Amino acid sequence: PWSYLVAFKDYKSRAAWFRTAPQIQIELRKRLVETRSGKPVLRYFDAATMIGYQLPSKAQETVHCRKEDVWEDEWNECNELIGHHGIHNLRASEYLKVGKSGLGDSAGRGLFATKDIPMDSAIAH
Repeated sequence: PWSYLVAFKDYKSRAAWFRTAPQIQIELRKRLVETRSGKPVLRYFDAATMIGYQLPSKAQETVHCRKEDVWEDEWNECNELIGHHGIHNLRASEYLKVGKSGLGDSAGRGLFATKDIPMDSAIAH
């Protein structure tokens, strides 16, 4: 798989990188000029795609954490299974349940929170 290295000169740039999907979508709409046809300007990129670049995949984290020359602060992150500072991994079984939707008989099933999920959390399975 492809991987990318992103470095930041200051905290303001880092903060812009870790924006939420709605913030990214708003910024994309502000900056991109609409096409005459009305079709999307970007064919393979949107806010959800950008969110995928923010944190490494589980495979990339595993490869990184198995290196022999991992720094001490990185080693702590590897032991805590967090992608970057400030994210707390939660067990999905403690916070989520699969159930029938309450919107009607034909609404299907969905994934529902069983209790409040803390801010800056990631659900791990």
